[in-house]
Order: sequence, then structure tokens, then C-alpha cells
Amino acid sequence: MVFFLLIIGRILSQENPIVKMHTKLITMKIKKQHITRLLLCIPLFSFATLPVTLVPGPASIGQYQVWEMSFLNSGTYVNPWEDVRINLVFNDQTGDTLRLGGFFYDKGIWKARVAPTKTGTWNYHYGFFAAGDSATGSGSFTCVASSEKGFVRISKVNNWRFQFDDGTPFYAQGFQGSVFRGPGEAGPRGQFNPNSFQQVYYTLSGKDDDLCYRGGGLAHGKPYCYDTTIFAAAMDTMNAAGFNLWRNNNYLSAYVWDSLNTAHGNYYLKTQSQWEDSMFIIVRSKGLRVLNVPFNPGTTTQFASYFSNFGTVKTPAEFAQTNSFKRYLKYLSDRFGVYTDIIEVFNEEGPPSPAWLDSIVPYMRTIDPYHHLITTNSNSSQVDYKVLDFGATHHGYSNTDEQDVDKDAWNFVCGSVYDCQSTGLEKVVPPVLWTEMGNAGPFSDYFPTRFRINVWASFLTQSHFMYWDETGIKSDTAAGGGPANQYIGPEGRQAVRILTNYTSNFPIAHKEDDSYTTGNNAIKVSLPSKARVYGITSANEYMAYFYYFAARPNSKSGWPCETGPLLSGLTTTFIVPGTASTAIWIDPLTGKVIKSQAVSSGQQTLTVPDFMIDIALQVK
Repeated sequence: MVFFLLIIGRILSQENPIVKMHTKLITMKIKKQHITRLLLCIPLFSFATLPVTLVPGPASIGQYQVWEMSFLNSGTYVNPWEDVRINLVFNDQTGDTLRLGGFFYDKGIWKARVAPTKTGTWNYHYGFFAAGDSATGSGSFTCVASSEKGFVRISKVNNWRFQFDDGTPFYAQGFQGSVFRGPGEAGPRGQFNPNSFQQVYYTLSGKDDDLCYRGGGLAHGKPYCYDTTIFAAAMDTMNAAGFNLWRNNNYLSAYVWDSLNTAHGNYYLKTQSQWEDSMFIIVRSKGLRVLNVPFNPGTTTQFASYFSNFGTVKTPAEFAQTNSFKRYLKYLSDRFGVYTDIIEVFNEEGPPSPAWLDSIVPYMRTIDPYHHLITTNSNSSQVDYKVLDFGATHHGYSNTDEQDVDKDAWNFVCGSVYDCQSTGLEKVVPPVLWTEMGNAGPFSDYFPTRFRINVWASFLTQSHFMYWDETGIKSDTAAGGGPANQYIGPEGRQAVRILTNYTSNFPIAHKEDDSYTTGNNAIKVSLPSKARVYGITSANEYMAYFYYFAARPNSKSGWPCETGPLLSGLTTTFIVPGTASTAIWIDPLTGKVIKSQAVSSGQQTLTVPDFMIDIALQVK
């Protein structure tokens, strides 16, 4: 029997290249009447049937939507997470194959999830293995067209930008808010964190937006538990503001795993994993995408001790030999991969050497049927991180003078990614994603004008932002020496909404055309000592953003948000592309059109309307 099960296991394993040749054997229900027939082929061996009831998903499902199946089994296991193994193979009529596994969900229930990538009929085969026994079976469902756009990819026409599988642009505008308690926080690990998540997401639900201040305590007496209603209201609010990417820093191992590498294998947190399920479902239903973080080593000095919590893993070579770590990553992929778009391997500083990524990332790719984008989060140069799909930076906290806040994005792109001023040497493959952006001491987290300038300049330099959302703990005073993160209140959300409206139909196949680049097409301003301009151009459209930096204090003392002198008499010169014929001047604070005027193709010089802080231009 053991030998026979090994054969079945090999047939259903991810490594087997000839699964299709064994379809009849895979789909066969193992019943008593099959014994004689099978013994003709495999003599001297007997086997039993594992009592498993399959509860399939619906007969049809939309493309890229989640089709979920359940396996019911009443067996008693020391470790239900790993004493049971489920392998699945999904095939569509064109020959595409998705291989994945199942996972323990609750007592007597295991599940598996798939997001079909093509329309048409999908056939599946499964193997359920436990206690030296097995059950196999097959089925099918139909994938129909849906409104889903697919997973996030790097654009094929502009590698500085993201797009969906269907080719539509994805201009990442992200945020993050804490949810669960982590190591070092007061209270049991994995519990709800009221001081961050509760206040943040309750105040975002539509009432008393500025209620909770730093140290203000729990809002409205809400209980210390995960509240799907509050979370859903928060995601509604952020999506309505134009945010489209949620960084799930709760998806760290500290919140999902219970214990790894024990005598009975890996254990995970059942309730917290179910919370994660519901959060992903809510996030995706509200139109946002998900960036997940598997590991949280903190700083490089903590890295070895962090990995030692999982057993004896302290080097890349040990990781490559440690199945418990690999099974942890496989669990995350099988359970949450259908909801994920980007994987950020390490939080904070990331690994102390590229060798860690060289060991971990290739393995992650072998277990990922959807080929998610993979990056890591680091302040250090990523020149040696060849296995990553694109670059990201951590702690993009704005700590520059008010006059230069617009240059944060550009300085990162040119300083860490490209040497823009000389050779154009590429250090890491774009796109570029800022993670955990915000203000740094001595600034406060409440700085809506600074926030607006930063998000507009980021888009115009073709980088992508993600702010650490601390909306529930607003502070309009200096935060001291540490990172203040960002209060994304009504003014900030309005700024993102206006930017989203402004860029919603802008083609992804554009390029930068700004005053920092060289060449004859660079946009220019007549008063470069007072204003800076950033531009991007495509075949028939042009965008530009102007910032009156000279009116801002050259200090870190703060400035009145929306006051100051008007800049008059500024002109700008650029080349109007293709068939564009109308120039529209927009106020980034209100989104209102200030002026429209006719333009002709070719080089044009326009007078910029008087403005106080910033102004945007759209030519189409």
C-alpha cells in the first residue's frame, strides 16, 4: 500500500512532468471494486480509501476570481496543518496548468483556492493524503469573462510603470495601517492592536475624522477585536480617495505562524489566518490590490536571531536545506496567493546580503502558479539583487526642507536607481516603489500640503508611493526625532482623489520630459530660481506639475499650509505632442479647472496662470 501511495503522490506532485498521461489513474475513485483491476498492473500491494468528502466550488466562476473548494475529513491528527497534504492540478483547454496545494482551515475542513487565468473549461485533479492513506478525484468548472483585470505586472510598453494582465495601467497609490499586535507590543501576539488599527479605521468610517489624536486612547469604546464592518468602511473610504494598493504588513510570519520546525512540523494561527482571509476578500472587493510581506527581520543586526526563531536557519545555505521554512512559504502561497499582486520578501532593512534573496526568491517562484512580482524593502543599494523583479525602498520619510519636498521622489530615483545626471547607469530594474512613505521628525504627521506636493511629484517622476497611514493618531506638532509616518486625513485623501482623476485616462506608454533630464524636448520654465516643473509626455497627451518652491521657507520649522505670495509672470516651454489641441490648467488643491486654452502641435510657450503653491497642466 505504501508503495502504491508513493506512486499516486508522484503522479500528483508538482514536479511530475507527465500528469496528463495519468489522468485516468488520477481521477479514479479508490473503491473496493477497483482493487482487482489495479492489482493486475501493480501486484502484491493493497490499499484503503481515505474517507474524504469533496465540496466543489460553483459550476462557473469569473476570470481571475477566486474559485474555492473544501475537503471534509473527520480524522484526528496531531498536526492538521501538516499531517494532511493536498495536491491539485488545474488544466484549461489550451494546455495551461496551475499547480497548487490545499491548507487546513478549521476542524474537519481543508480548503484549496484557484484564480483561473483564462476563460473556458478547467479540469482539476486532486490528491488528499493523510495517515498513510489517500483519496483522489477530479472535476471541472467553467471560467467566464469578468470585470477583473488580472494580476499586477510590469508594463510591457513602459517598464517604469505597472499594468494589469489585461494591459490597463496600474498607477500604484498605496497605504498601510497596522492591524495585529506584533512582537514587542503590549498584549498577546496576534491580537488586535487598538491603538493603531482601531483608531485608524474607525475614524475613516465616515464620522469624527479628526477625533483621535496621538495618545488619545481608544475611539468610541470599540472592543479589542477584528471588526470586518470597520475594516470594510476603511477600504471603501481609501478606494473612494483614489488609493488602489494596500500593503499588508500583517502578513508577516509573526502574525500567521504559531511555531515552526517542531517535532510535529509547522503550526499556524487558525483564527488570525481566517482574519487574513476576510481582509483580503474585503480589500479586493473594494477595488484595491494587495502587497504582502512574508518576513519581518527588522534591521540587519536582528536578521540572524529572527531566522533562528524558525529553527537553526542562520545562513542562506541552511535555508536551502530547511523544509520547515519552505513549507511556511508554501502555506502562504497556497492560502493567500489568489489575493496577492506583489510580494515584498523582507520588511525594514531586508537581508544582510544578496545571498539570502538568491536562496529564497528562486524557491518562491517554483511554488507560485501566478508568477507574482517580487521585490524587497531596503534603504541600501539594490545593485546586487538580481533575482528581484523591481526595486523598492523603505522609510521614504520626507526629511527635507520645505523648499525641496518635491525633489524627494526624484532624488531617490536618480540617487538609488539611476545616475540620471551622467551615464544613466541602471542600478536596479524599474519600476520604483516607495514603501512606508511619510514625514520624518521634526515634522508632524499632519502636513497636507507637503503630502500633496509629494504625491504629485512622485507620479510625474514615474515612481510609485505607499504611505504608512496613521489617520487615527493625528499630530499637528513636531513628532521628535523618529519617523512620524503620515496622517492621511480628508485633505490628503482629496489630493490623491484629484491626482487619480487627473491621471485616470493617461496612457501608460509615456516618458519623462522634465527639467532634470537632458535633450531638446525637456520642459522649461522662465523662472527656474523660483519654480520647478516635472513633465511626462505620450503620443498625443502631455502632463506637467509646477511647484513654487521659492515661496516656502528653507527650514524645517513648518509653514502655513495654504498661504503665501502668488507667482506671476511664469512661462513654460515644451513640445505639444501629436494631435493634442487643448491645454487645461488645474488647481491640485481643489481639482477645479483654472483655465483652458487652444494650443498647436510643436514647440509652445505658454503663460502659467498665477498660483500660490502648485499648479498642474494637462494637454490633450
